[in-house]
Amino acid sequence: MNRVKRAVHFDFHTMPGIDDFGKNFNAEEFALQMKEANVEYVNFLARCNIGYSYYQTKVGTPYEGMKGDMCREIVSALKKHNIGITLYINAGLNHQLLVKNPGWMKINKEGKAYVNPDEDMNFFRSVCFNSEYREYLFEEIREVLEIDPDGLFFDCLIPRSCYCPRCIEKMRAEGIDIN
Repeated sequence: MNRVKRAVHFDFHTMPGIDDFGKNFNAEEFALQMKEANVEYVNFLARCNIGYSYYQTKVGTPYEGMKGDMCREIVSALKKHNIGITLYINAGLNHQLLVKNPGWMKINKEGKAYVNPDEDMNFFRSVCFNSEYREYLFEEIREVLEIDPDGLFFDCLIPRSCYCPRCIEKMRAEGIDIN
């Protein structure tokens, strides 16, 4: 990878309820703004920690009110202006998916699914990679790679012990003391 002088990381996580999300977005204008600011590389969301995909997806959960296909449009416009593009996937958090698949959640020793010990401050749940989530993530990665970014950025891969039934069974099978 070439050394870049100016890169931008877009970090937004859109809550539900915006009926016209992206309606006035123009990828060409976006790319021209990046070029005028001498940005050489952009990291943009393919899927955020809420679990919404910012492209037309068959695997993930598209943002319900999204107009267009932000990721594909951005990748195309940036490449046209020779600006590198990495697509962001929050691999460790996916609220929407875990609401639908609670058995894929990482559980702490106290039997709680929340990332933050202060549950009043955080509704995020972590995924357990010993669940079916692992194959789901591989499918999502394959789909995002079809958009043809220059790279991928994975977030929230935080090593924490998991005490879900699958992990406890696996630890016992391998002779690991779960305490």
